Amino acid sequence: MTISRSMLNSTGTSTEDIDGLINYARRIEDVRVAALIHEIKNGAGKFTNMNRYHVSLRSDSSVDVAKIANKFGGGGHTSAAGFQIESTLVALKEKIIQLREQLEKNVMQYCYKLLDVDFPDRGFLLFWQLPLNDKLHYFDIEEKIAGLKNVADRATRKEELYKLLQFLGANPIEKVDKAFKEKYKKGILEYLGLS
Repeated sequence: MTISRSMLNSTGTSTEDIDGLINYARRIEDVRVAALIHEIKNGAGKFTNMNRYHVSLRSDSSVDVAKIANKFGGGGHTSAAGFQIESTLVALKEKIIQLREQLEKNVMQYCYKLLDVDFPDRGFLLFWQLPLNDKLHYFDIEEKIAGLKNVADRATRKEELYKLLQFLGANPIEKVDKAFKEKYKKGILEYLGLS
């Protein structure tokens, strides 16, 4: 959630009025971590295009948000922490998203190790809602997909591609294209001359 100075000014509210607002986001079912980005009064950098923000973090205790806040020079407790930062809003959101993705990756790697599953790093580029077995199956057939490049007939190449990917359901290429591109430097359709 983001609250700018202009939002507060246009509604005639103050920073005291947003106390506790982050807890609403944290109480949404399946939300493990909530972040509230609040632009600080008089926070604009004097000689930059950056503003000053306070970021409040709340957790259901499954993620230690104090460790996240510490990475940005802040602090707090396992389930409630915060930090201040001078940044652009776009850059700040991107940093938070990158950190979230890294945390998710770390948690999943830990879980896969517990299950004794050898999961490649590129697996995290696959559509996140795919079941583990589908992700592993994709890696089993990835070389077959790349090998379709050698099929001379374009229509046959396309038909064989979709046969290989049918286990993924709707929009199969979107679900695996980032992982394919990481290895082959081109998306599936471009690599196979189907774009």
